[in-house]
Amino acid sequence: MEIVSNMIKKYTDNQITLDMEGDSEIERIFTMINTIDWISYYLALIYGVDPSPVNNISELKSLMEK
Repeated sequence: MEIVSNMIKKYTDNQITLDMEGDSEIERIFTMINTIDWISYYLALIYGVDPSPVNNISELKSLMEK
């Protein structure tokens, strides 16, 4: 999460933490992924940005490999 937090700091100083409910850690992880995907999608539409590009995902993957 520290890697993701540092990536986001490039764009804003405002970050929130979401706690998901679920019976298992994997259920909470997938719920979080789904929730964040929808938040990102609707924010892109609100700001008039194409929600398709995933450049930050590519950057995240390369940083996690280090």
